Amino acid sequence: MKPVILSKRIVPRMTVQPFGTSTARLVISSFHAVVKSRKKLFQEEDELHPGVFILVLDSTSASSGTRTIVKTGQVLRQFYDATTFYYHNKVGLNSRPNAFAMFSGARISELDERHFPGKSKSEYPNSCKKGLKRNETVTYDFVDQNYASIIAEDWVGTFNWPNCKGYGEPPTDHHGGAMILRTTSNRIPKDKEIFNNHFYMGECQEPYHKVMDYAGKFLHEYHGISKFAMIWLTLTSHDSASGLYRTDAMALPKYLRSNKQLILNLKQNSRRHTSQFDFYATLYDIARYARKDNFQKWDEHDFREEFGAVRGGIRAKSMLRPILYDRTCEEMEIPDEYCICERIWHKVDIYGDDAMRAAQILIEDINNSLKQRNVSEICETL
Repeated sequence: MKPVILSKRIVPRMTVQPFGTSTARLVISSFHAVVKSRKKLFQEEDELHPGVFILVLDSTSASSGTRTIVKTGQVLRQFYDATTFYYHNKVGLNSRPNAFAMFSGARISELDERHFPGKSKSEYPNSCKKGLKRNETVTYDFVDQNYASIIAEDWVGTFNWPNCKGYGEPPTDHHGGAMILRTTSNRIPKDKEIFNNHFYMGECQEPYHKVMDYAGKFLHEYHGISKFAMIWLTLTSHDSASGLYRTDAMALPKYLRSNKQLILNLKQNSRRHTSQFDFYATLYDIARYARKDNFQKWDEHDFREEFGAVRGGIRAKSMLRPILYDRTCEEMEIPDEYCICERIWHKVDIYGDDAMRAAQILIEDINNSLKQRNVSEICETL
């Protein structure tokens, strides 16, 4: 379990060549990973420091993943005994609020005060300007333990869109930021076009090819070292209904697949209602808590002591430990528009007191809304 010295580092390198007559311009002829000498202490991979590899395919659904990435599903199940979580719930509109829930355990979106009284305000209202909090971001829990680490994305950083601070400085040993800026920045449109023509089309590849190649070199060079890898692919499926879709799955290290308690927890939780907040608790469990019992005991645990009353408690449960019941979207602080749970409907008398009272509240709300928008003079009062 002692740290080992690895004197290799993967860095992006661009090879350029001049062209043109009157001015010297540069064309990118290749962009590849090379090994550069650097001394740093890294943690040797062992049973107390398992590697973590996270692959996220953006803008997807579990049902689509079941249909479209059949071979991937087969590989995960056959070779890694992966467990699919069938009722995993997103917590916000796009990548950024979900990423905050996954890696920081924080809810940055506001909720409807009528459905979530006293909890409607964002837990981190200035998240775009201030960026991630180091002491609340699970990425650093692995980095601080000398894991070799990488973050690679094929578009603007998940925490950075739109024009937000995110991590600030890259938190990991390797980061794909340079490649992303070259292909997404609009500062010099001509250079962006040249880069795309030679870097992607010129090599008959798409962005995800480059990202996965970069990640593959990372995994190869750090063989035997504890690794934390987060690969987030957006372009493949973000704007295409026929793009690649994923299904949420989890695979354990081989030496843990014989732990009957852990396997039972995973199988039972795979049919529970879970969310990105649980994903955060699971990562923290791997990084900090489970090691206390040598990754052998997987009893239920309340993370209020570690996360506090707001970020811990009912909404954040490790998916490696028993989740005793299906929590409601209200308990998990998931807005109605993203809730995957079926609503229970009851027949009521449309002329009864409850129905009439609800109708009156709705009418008053519409009239007040028209008044606030200064259009009540041109709209009939209900």
